[in-house]
Amino acid sequence: MGLIHQQAQSGYDLRKLFATTPLGSYSDSPGAIYPALRRLESQGFIQGHDEYSGKRARCVFRITAPGLAQLEAWLSQPVTRLDVVRRMDELLAKFSFMDGVLGKEGAMGFLRTLERELAIYTAELEAYLREEGPGMSISGRLALDSGVHSHQALLRWSRTALETYQRSLTGEAP
Repeated sequence: MGLIHQQAQSGYDLRKLFATTPLGSYSDSPGAIYPALRRLESQGFIQGHDEYSGKRARCVFRITAPGLAQLEAWLSQPVTRLDVVRRMDELLAKFSFMDGVLGKEGAMGFLRTLERELAIYTAELEAYLREEGPGMSISGRLALDSGVHSHQALLRWSRTALETYQRSLTGEAP
């Protein structure tokens, strides 16, 4: 719905986005996209309209008021530990729609909770590596070390992103 909120899209448009952009981690399969669009339309979150180009009609979807309310509710959900541990890709996808739906303040609220949860989890990973790392196999320790570094990088990014938003509110160049 976030993509449809940004711009009216057909199923084919969405398939192209998923196939040709960094959104490629999402399925561009017609067997996934079209049933999802029908489900969202049956729930009243989007509405399809036929647009004609030459001899062909294509169904272009726009978000509805209930769909926007649902999108706002999804984007407003607080970041949890489980999100940080298991759903970072989903969190970053959510974040990509924040400005256009929740505005800068909403995006900053998200970043604050993300930063807090990342700081807690990263500290736990670092402590676990210090305590248990010496007794682990080399490959196990290196795999854990990779996770620690990844979360440290995300933590740095979240702090930098929050600073960027704060500067934008004061009129400083981002």
